[in-house]
Amino acid sequence: MKTHIFAFILSITLCLTARAELKWEQTMIELHPATADKQAIGHFKYQNTGDKPVRFKSVHSSCGCTAAQSQKEEVPPGEKGEITATFNIGERTGTQVKTVTVDTDEPTNSRTVLT
Repeated sequence: MKTHIFAFILSITLCLTARAELKWEQTMIELHPATADKQAIGHFKYQNTGDKPVRFKSVHSSCGCTAAQSQKEEVPPGEKGEITATFNIGERTGTQVKTVTVDTDEPTNSRTVLT
């Protein structure tokens, strides 16, 4: 009986310590495109510092002028990657603030907003 209780406690402890976690180099970048540029491209780099894979549920931008995509759907432990955001400048002038929302299956911090 003691062996069963110990095995149960050990399995719960292992489940609680296993985690998936993306660490972002930065969640906010400032781009300064030249006047003649048609696009501004930002790269948001991350690494899975956990010991379980992280799956992207969705990656979407705040408006139609910005497209965002991830390199992969799942990030294994220790792997690095990036989200690329492409802002189509068009006739826009002045400071523009655009966001990309990233939803993952992480148990904590499942939503990250990149600016």
